[in-house]
Amino acid sequence: MSRFIALLICVFLSACGFHLQGAASTPAEMQRTYISTPDEFSQFYRELRRTLIAAGVELTKSPEDATATLVNQALGAAIETAIQYFEEAR
Repeated sequence: MSRFIALLICVFLSACGFHLQGAASTPAEMQRTYISTPDEFSQFYRELRRTLIAAGVELTKSPEDATATLVNQALGAAIETAIQYFEEAR
């Protein structure tokens, strides 16, 4: 009975898309990736960088050396919006 329950749990977990942590795979095009971001010290950037390195991606210092470029525009847009908001509030 306990084997059946264990099997049932495994089937449900695999059906919902569950993957073990660290089992990330990346496309071949991302083998050498450049990350374009307005803030290299943000937690998002550091976590993204750590995750890509753990997945075997080589991060480059310039977009010319990369086979792919990730652009983090959302953070820059959020910062600009916040600055505009506070300037208008004065």
